[in-house]
Parts: sequence; structure tokens; C-alpha cells
Amino acid sequence: MQYPAPGKPDLAQAIVEHVHEVHGAADWGLDHGTWSILHHLYPQANIPVVQLSLDYSKPLA
Repeated sequence: MQYPAPGKPDLAQAIVEHVHEVHGAADWGLDHGTWSILHHLYPQANIPVVQLSLDYSKPLA
């Protein structure tokens, strides 16, 4: 399935610059946990999407 939502590279870059230990990757595409919901809510894929993954091995703080 294709869900060609536009990204928001400026927001993604700001997150990488302001949050410690964050790494950016623009070549992965969207995870199914993201597009499987958004394609029902925004079938035209016309909203910018920035996906974040959490490292559960890190403390919450």
C-alpha cells in the first residue's frame, strides 16, 4: 500500500537538534502503525506527517 503523505522536514530537523540522543532518518518511510490509521482519517494523504519512534530501553526522563 502507498500512503504518500508529505513530510515536515523542518520540524523533524528541529526535533533532532533539540532533543538529546535523537537520530534522524528520511529513508525509512512510514511505519504501518502510522499509515494504517492515517489512511482512514486522511485518505487523500494531504497532511504533513512526522513519525517518531521511542527507545524503550531509555528512562522516561
